[in-house]
Amino acid sequence: KTLRLAVSLITTLALCIVVLQSPGRSASRLTDDFAQMIGMADAIVEATVIKTEVQPAGNLPAPLTVVTLKLQKVYKGELANEEIRVEYLGGFDGMHQVISSGQPDLRVGESVLLLLASPRPGRNWRVLGGDAGQVALACDPQGRLIARRASGEFDYFVPSAQSVTGFSEVRCKTVTADRLAELLNVILKTGKPVIETADTLPALSE
Repeated sequence: KTLRLAVSLITTLALCIVVLQSPGRSASRLTDDFAQMIGMADAIVEATVIKTEVQPAGNLPAPLTVVTLKLQKVYKGELANEEIRVEYLGGFDGMHQVISSGQPDLRVGESVLLLLASPRPGRNWRVLGGDAGQVALACDPQGRLIARRASGEFDYFVPSAQSVTGFSEVRCKTVTADRLAELLNVILKTGKPVIETADTLPALSE
């Protein structure tokens, strides 16, 4: 227990160093607002995790996990290759599983939607905002493809006859994949999380 606490404290300090030293936005979390993050992302992709490997992270005490993704769909950005590599702090260092709070957690076989920040020279892509930029895609027991944010909530507006403004706010951690695609396209087109059509794809209960 003492060793896990020490590793956690060291990793937290390492993450603070990365935030201070990194010119990019991927290691810091300025916001977990989904619409704002879509605007900030350099690329947004739907992909399958096909490989993970752990590498030393230079002078940092935490290891670096490098993930190979097979792209299924690109919502934003120019990505010429069918496969890309994403990196984040944390992973198995040979003796311990190091979990870096706020970092993504990607596993082989998973389908995900990721908001990405451009790689620095000689490095890999980073997930924007850490786990706030990760959305898991998986089927529920009814066979519906469901999207779940790893951190934070989806926050958007839909038409409502009961509201004086004509719209009501929806906040939820889980939506259908169809609703996610609709929301992404609307925000990319208008910059606003406002769905003008009738709410035929309601938020799911937790």
